[in-house]
Amino acid sequence: MLDPITRLWLLPFLRLLIKKIEGMENVPINGNFIIASNHEKVIDSFFISYIVFTKLNRKVSMIARPKYKLEKIFPKRWVGWILVFDKKKGYTEAVEKLKSGAIVGIYPEGSTRIKNKLKTGAIRLAMESKKPILPVGLNSSWKPFTATIKIGKPFYA
Repeated sequence: MLDPITRLWLLPFLRLLIKKIEGMENVPINGNFIIASNHEKVIDSFFISYIVFTKLNRKVSMIARPKYKLEKIFPKRWVGWILVFDKKKGYTEAVEKLKSGAIVGIYPEGSTRIKNKLKTGAIRLAMESKKPILPVGLNSSWKPFTATIKIGKPFYA
């Protein structure tokens, strides 16, 4: 749940950046799931969280490398973080969060954004947790009214 003070300023700010959201009806309203998205900018986690905040009033635990000290820049009350210092521990923490009812976000391209170099984490998480994957396509930007979000239909691995 997002605290009321943050809801007053963060959600309108994010909405100011977003030009279009397609497929909001595809976000499951019951249960939890894995969000798999492309990754362009640091703000991507907030765009993904915006979808879940506005539809479900829940936060997303994003899998991230601890490179930028994200938990200090973006407080946990906005976005939950699964910081991957060790791949096995990070994966285990993500599975545990899914089994406890959390929504987990992952970038299958990883943080390096190398073209044609997808990683298997989202599929492995879906298979082990038996949760659906919600595909999200982002064209992110810090400029007002330019970001677009496309949400696909959830599917099981």
